[in-house]
Amino acid sequence: HKSNHLKTIQDYGLEDLSLNVLDYKSTFAEKISAIARACLDSDENLHQMKNKIHHLYDITMLLRNPEIQTHLANGEFAKIYEQYKASPLQSWRDCLLFKDPPRALEQLQSTYEGAFAEHTLNPLNMPSLDEIQKALEMVSKTK
Repeated sequence: HKSNHLKTIQDYGLEDLSLNVLDYKSTFAEKISAIARACLDSDENLHQMKNKIHHLYDITMLLRNPEIQTHLANGEFAKIYEQYKASPLQSWRDCLLFKDPPRALEQLQSTYEGAFAEHTLNPLNMPSLDEIQKALEMVSKTK
């Protein structure tokens, strides 16, 4: 029977394959970079940031993982972020979202709780704006 299984595997092209997998630490840094870029490129109404609202969700969900919290606290995040930021001058610290989370989130609330929430698969598991604010504050305190 083993030879039949091998033939079936070959017939359907199911041999071993290599697969690239995203590293959650890199993904986290990419999300912060994307938010910083969108926030810095936005007007006073945060139009660009509203288009990237899903990154706030992603960052907050990633920060529910204790490994990401450690990654952020031990300074490893800052090193990885340097590889993903759009320009040498770009820093997440310059972004309104990290300088004044309550003010920025107030401007983003209707987008997050409206159009974005309607498209999430599990709205009951969606981070609240308070949880997002705590996540942004946690990132802003990173050394």
